[in-house]
Amino acid sequence: MFSVYHPMTIILRRIFVVFTAILSLPAFAIPAVRGPLGSYLHRFWVKSSDKPVWMQLQDAANGLKS
Repeated sequence: MFSVYHPMTIILRRIFVVFTAILSLPAFAIPAVRGPLGSYLHRFWVKSSDKPVWMQLQDAANGLKS
C-alpha cells in the first residue's frame, strides 16, 4: 500500500535536514519559531516511506511492523 523510499533518498533527506538545521540556528533562538521548525525538521527526518509520519509512529507505538 505504501512504498518505502530508496535508502539513498533517505540519506539525502537526512543530510538536507542537518544542513537546514545548521543554517537555521539563529532562528532557533526565537522561541516562537523553535517549536514549529523543530517539528518540521523532525517529521522530515523520520519520513522513510509514503506512509504519513503520524501513522508510522502510531504503528511503532503499537508494536506493528511498518
